[in-house]
Parts: sequence; structure tokens; C-alpha cells
Amino acid sequence: MKRILLVLALLIVLALTTGLMRSHGVFSTSSIQPHGTPEIALFTASPNRIAPGQEVTVSWMVRGVETVSIEWGPERNPRANLQKRTGLPAAGSLTVHPEESTVFILECQTPGLVVCMAASAGVRVRP
Repeated sequence: MKRILLVLALLIVLALTTGLMRSHGVFSTSSIQPHGTPEIALFTASPNRIAPGQEVTVSWMVRGVETVSIEWGPERNPRANLQKRTGLPAAGSLTVHPEESTVFILECQTPGLVVCMAASAGVRVRP
């Protein structure tokens, strides 16, 4: 339940921020790339339940962008020990070894500043 609330809160903040930026002219429809609006087609963390330190593979596929970024941190306080990888390809995977329940957030942006809706995935670490 806490994870659902966290994801909803992050999506609301992103939606509000995007709306404010659009209303101030930061985004415009003329900056949409010829191959379409950015779209997150896939974002998963697998397996979704592990023991501390076990391997987790985060996979993604995004259309309409060249690079993405992924942030991750503890589920209980995702901004505490946040890690981030930028400049990742539009499709790929990343292997991590979380010691505690972790939330992953994928974000993408085109060179013309069209932003994808962020997506999140989580891994529950059991003792």
C-alpha cells in the first residue's frame, strides 16, 4: 500500500510539474519528434522478490527517444540514498544487487524537451 501511494505521489508531482512547464511555454507541440511522442513501452524489475544482495534485472524499452535515465533508492525513503544512471539507451537492461526493498524510476526526454511520463517498478527484499 505504501508503495502504491509513493508511486501515485511521484506521478502527481510529475504531472503537476509537466503542466506548469507547458503552461509557461517550456514544452511545445512543435518540439515533438518526427517518429512520434515518447512512450514507455516496457519497464520491469525482475524478480520482484529477492533475498538481500540477490541479483535484480531492470529492463526497459522506450519509443521516441534516444536515451533514458533510471533512478533507484530504498522504498521507505527513495531520496535518501538515490542512485542514478543517465545516458542509457532507449532499450536495455541494468543489473543491481539491492540490500533492501527498492523503487526504480525511469524517465526520458527528447532533445526537443518532450518528456515521457515517468514509470516505476519495485523490488521487495525479504530477510
